[in-house]
Amino acid sequence: QMLDGMRAGAGRAIISSSQEDQSSYDSEEFENGIFTHFLLEALKQQNGRVSLSAVFDYVKQRVPKQAQAEQHAAQVPVMAKSEQGAEIILGVEASAQARREFRILPLLAGFVSP
Repeated sequence: QMLDGMRAGAGRAIISSSQEDQSSYDSEEFENGIFTHFLLEALKQQNGRVSLSAVFDYVKQRVPKQAQAEQHAAQVPVMAKSEQGAEIILGVEASAQARREFRILPLLAGFVSP
């Protein structure tokens, strides 16, 4: 599969919002996708200096519970990463001004729906 090929490079990682045989759901409660809501929460942890593993652990614990509660369906995030390379840190501590002006940029270049 494509994800298996990506594992061959050092320092590469892919996180998807659900397994390939599942759908990804929007949340009326959050007015956003369930995965996106928890991803944004995770990225705001530790003043923005958070590891990829910590972000994935955060969403993997919360997304399935929320999807089951709201949609009565399974949605389990998946991560594929290369075995080589150091831990990936996703940000650096933001200044107070930057935290006030925090804006989320599109995290994915494209989205494929089932």
